[in-house]
Amino acid sequence: MAAALFAGCGGGGSPVAVMPPSDDLSFAADARTADAEEYDPDTDARMAECHTKTIKLNPMFEKIYNDIKTGLQQAPDSIFSGPHSDKQKQKTLRSLENVYTAFYGGNQKHAVKILKSKNFRITAKCSASCSKNILILDAKIDFLIKFINHNGFKTLTAAATPASLYPNETSVLSAALTYNDNKTENVTKYITWTVAPAQTGSVAASIFTAAAPGEAKVVANLFGWLQSEPVTITVNQPVSTTPDEPPTPQEPPTTEEPPTPPVTPDPVIDPSSPFTCGNATSLAPVNPNWGVFPDSIVAYDNNPGDGINWGYPTVYIEYDYFMNYTSYMIASSANPTGCMLAEGNPGSMLTENIVIITTPEVTVRAYFPDLTTRATNSNMGVYVAADGSTYWARSDNYATSKLNSAPDLTALQAIRPEHLARKAQ
Repeated sequence: MAAALFAGCGGGGSPVAVMPPSDDLSFAADARTADAEEYDPDTDARMAECHTKTIKLNPMFEKIYNDIKTGLQQAPDSIFSGPHSDKQKQKTLRSLENVYTAFYGGNQKHAVKILKSKNFRITAKCSASCSKNILILDAKIDFLIKFINHNGFKTLTAAATPASLYPNETSVLSAALTYNDNKTENVTKYITWTVAPAQTGSVAASIFTAAAPGEAKVVANLFGWLQSEPVTITVNQPVSTTPDEPPTPQEPPTTEEPPTPPVTPDPVIDPSSPFTCGNATSLAPVNPNWGVFPDSIVAYDNNPGDGINWGYPTVYIEYDYFMNYTSYMIASSANPTGCMLAEGNPGSMLTENIVIITTPEVTVRAYFPDLTTRATNSNMGVYVAADGSTYWARSDNYATSKLNSAPDLTALQAIRPEHLARKAQ
């Protein structure tokens, strides 16, 4: 496949144009001879024959361009703005041809300007009701803009935290796209993951769940355009609890009465040592289909419990239109005092789930409660104990509605039986 730069023939003043491969010759005619009243294919062929300069194609641009073109062709006419949506669809396709022309003609700024025009605002009419295919197509258009602005893609890098698991444990996957100008972007929510060998585990919503022992090679793929080098996750052999040798038979008891064994009290959570997440690196819900856009969950540390301030945010997860989530690390906090999980958006009313909190030292399964059982509040939070149990962060356990729902308890004050939200299982 080749593109051509037409510079005119026989001394004429034909416009310069770089043409993409097209199934519709009328698109090519519009772009090549914008001022002509009629397109003559014979004349165009003679021009191509006598004055053609071969242009080196950009393979990645070609992939993205053809992907978007196919998506626009398959999209329903109804998503395109204007009184005649079918004609607007054809206009958008012609505009895409002009993007191709501008890109290979060296006018990248004009190519971006076209892509940012109203012709490509394909989600304007459907808004929150857009289908997944339309939302993905809209994301691909954004990626083409960034591809041009940042001089192309360099690498796609995958990561897994943690990278060593036992069967049925989970790891949070992430992917970062580096552009040719060394700018980077977290693209996890757009990634398709593959695992080899398949028996070592599976991926859902960017969470790897370990299965059979072995080394899992996990690869990130961005829309079929670019894929990462494999990231290795080691699935360890489960630790056997069966003794190697049978137990030695016990001597028969003596005639003396054995001492009465001491009564072991139920374990009591020590309120002086709550779990802290000041250096947390990721959050991951065990049930990934938990929230919807724009739900998010934030982990806070160093909460003063003054009923006004929320503390120091360390890491959070955010849901997109597709009910996929991404975990983001904000920063570490000094002198951590406790870990609180709270709604990041007012009124999200999240239900029960288990949130895996990962730090460099330990991974804790926090048993998040059902917020729909509480009174309506703009945001609600729970403190996490060392065993994963959670405790309401406000003294009334959110039994009443208040304008300011900031916690009025510290971690030490909250981790008590009267504020238990959900006990670890």
